[in-house]
Amino acid sequence: MHNRVVLEIPSLPEHVSLARLLVAQVAAQLRFTVAEVEEIK
Repeated sequence: MHNRVVLEIPSLPEHVSLARLLVAQVAAQLRFTVAEVEEIK
């Protein structure tokens, strides 16, 4: 079983914060360290 999150949004500068917020939330639930989250960005 694979866990997957798929986010499809237009590639526009105003959507960058939305994508980063989603990644940070998922990473927090998976107990990533701050350094690991920064690396993903």
